[in-house]
Amino acid sequence: MKEVDRMRAEKARIDAELALADAKRTEELAPLNAEASKLIAERALRLAKANAEAAALEDERAKLERQAGLEAARSAARLTERNNKIRELEAEAKQLQLESANTVARLSNEIARYQKEDEARKVASKAKPKYLKDPLVDGTLYISDRRIAFNGAVTEPLADYVCQRINFYNNQSAEFPIFIVVDNSPGGSVAAGYQIQKAMAASKSPVYVVVKGFAASMTAVIATLAERSFCYPNTIILHHQVSNTMRGNMTVLKEQIEFTTAGSSGSARRSPRRWA
Repeated sequence: MKEVDRMRAEKARIDAELALADAKRTEELAPLNAEASKLIAERALRLAKANAEAAALEDERAKLERQAGLEAARSAARLTERNNKIRELEAEAKQLQLESANTVARLSNEIARYQKEDEARKVASKAKPKYLKDPLVDGTLYISDRRIAFNGAVTEPLADYVCQRINFYNNQSAEFPIFIVVDNSPGGSVAAGYQIQKAMAASKSPVYVVVKGFAASMTAVIATLAERSFCYPNTIILHHQVSNTMRGNMTVLKEQIEFTTAGSSGSARRSPRRWA
């Protein structure tokens, strides 16, 4: 029994010693725990500060990147604008060069034309036009300035022009002949040709036709029905069977029939003795 009590007392003593050791250890660890807590708190604070600084730096970096991107975009826009301006200026310079070249060419042509006209006027001022009642002298045909250019298809505008010139030369003088000079004409309107033929027939001055190149159809009829007609050795005169698409009132139809009949018979009857 005594041994049990002794063991219980020993156990109590040991428990007390352990409790005392735990208390001492707790007391000794308290400063260390406080220091550890302090270090943990300081570490957390420094980490929070670092995170805040990192966030601020990230914001600054993003801001700088945005500013850099914006500045790059502005620089690219300014560069594009400058390049476009340069291209516009180059295009304007080319256009001005082209216009200048055209202007120089036009002025050069005008100067050359004026010089030629001046030379022609000087020559013309010394030469007097030669008017002959019979223009064919020893095989040479003298065509005065009383001439009318007759080219292209026979149309109403051409007929009006020829008739006006015939009247103009008649008002100048009814003594000397008028020359209708044909370079190339394929023929054309019968009505317009009839208008020219009537003006030729009504002219007080004789109206002669000179065919230099080619005359066909209505133009060949006009040349054949003229009072006198002349042609070059290599001139082509083309006649064909007369045809007409008649329209208008009875008077016009009658005149067209008479003219068509006259052209058909007169050209065949007169051509052998009228050409020179």
